[in-house]
Amino acid sequence: MSLLIDTELQLGTFTLEICTAIELKGVTAIFGHSGSGKTTLLRWIAGLEQSSQGHITFHNDIWQNDLLCLAAHKRRVGYVFQDSRLFPHLTVLDNLKYAYQRRSNKQQQSPTIDEICEWLELTPLLEQNTTTLSGGQQQRVAIGRALLNHPQLLLMDEPLAALDQQSREQIVTLLERLPHLINTPIIYVSHNIEEVHRIAEQLLILESGRLIAQGSPIDLCHRLNLPFNHDDSAASIIEATIDHYDDEQGLTELVIDHLHRMYIATNHRLHPATGTLIRLRIPARDISISLQHHNDSSILNILPCEITAIETNVKPNVLVKLKVGAQFILARLTHKSVERLQLRIGLQVYAQIKSVALLNAPASTTI
Repeated sequence: MSLLIDTELQLGTFTLEICTAIELKGVTAIFGHSGSGKTTLLRWIAGLEQSSQGHITFHNDIWQNDLLCLAAHKRRVGYVFQDSRLFPHLTVLDNLKYAYQRRSNKQQQSPTIDEICEWLELTPLLEQNTTTLSGGQQQRVAIGRALLNHPQLLLMDEPLAALDQQSREQIVTLLERLPHLINTPIIYVSHNIEEVHRIAEQLLILESGRLIAQGSPIDLCHRLNLPFNHDDSAASIIEATIDHYDDEQGLTELVIDHLHRMYIATNHRLHPATGTLIRLRIPARDISISLQHHNDSSILNILPCEITAIETNVKPNVLVKLKVGAQFILARLTHKSVERLQLRIGLQVYAQIKSVALLNAPASTTI
């Protein structure tokens, strides 16, 4: 499925101008800081901004052009807001039944209430009133209700923004596996790049109402000109193959591009077979650089690299782009370290990696 967007929307002094094509598969994330236009774009896709100008086509259906603007309920989208917006006078089960009975297309096969409850771990909550639920439980019910309406597109507007860390973690884990259970594409708005790295297959980055980059997270995470790579949460994503499980040491041995070896603590909840290609997230702040390989260190993951770019306009730090095999990682260093080591483009160095997070796993693993 594809979503073709060409819009100009004026809201007071704010202008949203987006022209792009999105191939919808799994989770597509819209990322940006507050005020960048993420929610405005999502509302426009949903048909909630009727005064806008522009064109939008979903698959082969025209939702808006110069002659028409399809009403929100006719677009058959599910919308999960920051607040759950459940019916407070109904139980969890009755909230879900309400959506299922009003689903958009009753002729097409859609997930049942039992299936949704199993996927989102709602079964123990069915008889409870929604006002007795925690924020995380309410959001899981809201996601279930949106899916039971059998939408052709699911829109999620920062559904984890108001939740505590434990609730956020639980829902992110559920969202990681949701695309493997349903065929409905998801557009997910977030200002949390760690969430995006875990669940998104492609990423749109907005700044001041403009689309400044689009692509897969693995391709965008090492671009020095993107603002989120200058934040403290900046991280790189690399791919590696599981080579061996060392049960005695509790470590998983990985191979990068058939060249370099890495180690992470074995995650027994997520235990892919050997030979599986996985993704690793490496925070830029957790990489240091050495001119020589040191064996007298507690850090296990020390990789030979080549410096390919240095960004010095990221006060008070410097971003250094490193090539590892055929892939890239970012390191955040101080200006003094760069000067003392005389780092320059083309120099062969060693990246000392302090922590690695296995994407689709619940937490980072420190080695």
